Amino acid sequence: MVATSLQLPNYQVRNARWAVSAIFLVFGIFTATVSLYIPFIQERFAWGEAELGRTLLIGAIASVFGTFSAGWIINQTNSKIVSGVGALLVSGVIPFTLLSPSPTILVLLLMFQALNGGMTDVAMNTQGAIVERKYGSTIMSSLHGFYSVGTVVGAGIGWLVSRIGLSLPQHMLIQTPFLWAIVLVATFHLLPTKETHQQTKSGLVLKPIIIVLGLVTMVGIMAELVAFEWGPVYMRRSLQSDQRMISLGLAAVTVFMSVGRLSGDWLVERLNPMRMLLLSGLLILLGMATTVWGGDERFALVGFAITGLGVSNLVPLLLRAGGQVAGDTAVGTVMAIGYLSFLVNPVVMAVLSELFSLRVAMTSAVVYGVIIVLGSGLLRERTTSPSK
Repeated sequence: MVATSLQLPNYQVRNARWAVSAIFLVFGIFTATVSLYIPFIQERFAWGEAELGRTLLIGAIASVFGTFSAGWIINQTNSKIVSGVGALLVSGVIPFTLLSPSPTILVLLLMFQALNGGMTDVAMNTQGAIVERKYGSTIMSSLHGFYSVGTVVGAGIGWLVSRIGLSLPQHMLIQTPFLWAIVLVATFHLLPTKETHQQTKSGLVLKPIIIVLGLVTMVGIMAELVAFEWGPVYMRRSLQSDQRMISLGLAAVTVFMSVGRLSGDWLVERLNPMRMLLLSGLLILLGMATTVWGGDERFALVGFAITGLGVSNLVPLLLRAGGQVAGDTAVGTVMAIGYLSFLVNPVVMAVLSELFSLRVAMTSAVVYGVIIVLGSGLLRERTTSPSK
């Protein structure tokens, strides 16, 4: 059932676009902040890669649970409330998580953060889908671009903090009120409309083509996680990088991911989406091979930049393709399968690191690039760009 769409003034839709963009931005800053401090949390508790992988797996389970429970919660309220409250909690709990005095407290707070983060992710994408329909043109890639800009800002703040010599508590004391202010202003301008929730509510669409799209999405997110979550760990443990170089490595991923996403809507209008997917796979393959096999920090920075371009448009591209192939209800299935990456990736990284080495584990992203290239060959004729 699809309810009649409510007509809104143009200025309200424009404000809503910038508001949901701001929520994506804050979520990106949060993600970068956590990723930046992962290797130092690992050192504080003297964890190996296996212990870190298990901890991230616990968070991933909570995140997936949050993703699957988000639809019910959104239907009881609306995506405006869930996005705003979730973003406030994401920003406010960061200091307590990063400053946890014991592994047990850290894991509990991480579970809460991941659960809330999964719900917030679905809510802000739901809000984005609502705004995109009201707006009348493709904006999903640019919304994800603001997330990437947020990761650049977060990495930049981390680099600046290390240069100035601020402590972690000082970093959090400055950053948290700033993020809260952005979220409070943005939430006021989000669209509270409930009738569109029926349009975005989805069950499972188990067509073979949708399952393949979901699996390619999962592999693409795993490649992003290898670069974004394990990249700092690789630079610290294998290349003995300091916080400044780790921040630059994180920035290399996020800056070029931002460039790719902010130009993604323009490119999708002009290219076959599956050609973009083929290019994405090739860039991931080349980027991660350069990072892992280059052997020093300079090659790692170049490789992370190339990888950032490769992963930039995978998720919005594949979600849109799912909707083209089987309607809006298929988008939820593609996203649900894709989110399984948060469960699979920590296991793969932990097992490969334990059995072989962290370098071998990082090489898994090269294989993911090959899978994406092969997936684009299977799907090339099934989808078209939005303008065709």
